[in-house]
Amino acid sequence: KYAALPINTPRNTNFIKEAQQYIKKESSIIHKPLRSTSTSTNVELQEPLPLLLFSLQGLSNKDESYWKKLVPFFEKRIINADEELHIAPTESFFVLMESGVLTVTYYINSSANIYETLLPRTIIGRFNDDVVRKDRYKSVLKAKANTTIWVLNDTKLNNLKQNKIELYNELLLIVVKLNDERFENITGYTLIST
Repeated sequence: KYAALPINTPRNTNFIKEAQQYIKKESSIIHKPLRSTSTSTNVELQEPLPLLLFSLQGLSNKDESYWKKLVPFFEKRIINADEELHIAPTESFFVLMESGVLTVTYYINSSANIYETLLPRTIIGRFNDDVVRKDRYKSVLKAKANTTIWVLNDTKLNNLKQNKIELYNELLLIVVKLNDERFENITGYTLIST
């Protein structure tokens, strides 16, 4: 399935050693609980706050105390390999990947689909408005391996919109930034591959 490097050369031995160390380091970051950065307390952060803070680097300048208000709204879900999570075209959602691999299929129309792979510590989302449009697309998230995600579903996002509008708007801006970057990458890939 994967091409193997011969281990009998110094360059390949060093390459493999560095790759193994990098994977070990990255794995420890994912599973290591972060500590609070505030001066008032040094308590471990409540899940999924450490994961959220890591995933939001470069997307938001808000600090831990701001995002702490979002924690009670998240629902942890475990998706088994080959299980699908269907999201209707009219539903809003915000998904934070903890572990595993998800593929996302966007069913644009009957003959056009766009595929994407999500890895741990990434975010995907969609916020719908009240305007009824025919061009909404269905999204299907499928686990390639046992996957753990944190979800803000349509109901939770509507609750945020009604009761914590500033937090809702910040999430909306993050999703807009991510989707802009995501579709810029997809467009670039499409142009190169045609």
